[in-house]
Amino acid sequence: MKTPEWMHWHEWRHIVGFEETSLVGTVYFANYVVWQGSCRESFIHSCAPDVTGVLMSGDLALITKSCACEFMGMRGLYALEDVLVKMAITRFRGGRCTLGFLYYNCSNGMDLIASGEQEVHSYHKSNGVMAPAMFPDKMLAAFPTAAATPEIILAIEDAKSFSEKAKIGSVAQS
Repeated sequence: MKTPEWMHWHEWRHIVGFEETSLVGTVYFANYVVWQGSCRESFIHSCAPDVTGVLMSGDLALITKSCACEFMGMRGLYALEDVLVKMAITRFRGGRCTLGFLYYNCSNGMDLIASGEQEVHSYHKSNGVMAPAMFPDKMLAAFPTAAATPEIILAIEDAKSFSEKAKIGSVAQS
C-alpha cells in the first residue's frame, strides 16, 4: 500500500517480545490494540509533551470510544520481529478524531501485516465533572504532523482558530 507523499504519519517502532505471542508463536491479537495505544501515547509524548501533565492531573481524558484491527493475509508477527506502527488522523471534528493505523513487519522489508483504527474523544473536567470538549491547544498544534489529508489539516486549523476566538471572547466577558 503506497501512501501519498503529503500524507503525514506518526511512527512507533517495537521489537516483539516473547510475552506478546500466543501458544502457536504468533503475536496474540489483543497486542495490536495495545500497540495502537502505545503509538498514540508516543505521539503525545513526542509531539505534545505538555499535555502529559494535564492527563496525569485528571483534568483531561482521551477516551477511546471504539477500536478495530484487520489482519492481512495468513502471516502474523513473531517474537523478536521488528514492527513499525504508523498512525494518522483520518477524521477530525473538534473534540473527536479517528486515528488510522498501519502495522508493518520490518524484519524482512516492509510487509503490511494489519490495519486498524481507533475513535478518540476529548473530555475535560469542569466543576468536578468530565464533559466533552475540544482537544487541548497543544494537541491541536501537534495534530497537523499526523494528518492524513489536507482537508483534515484545514479542519484542525479551523478548530485552533475557534479555540483562540473562544478564549478572546471569555476574556472580554470577564
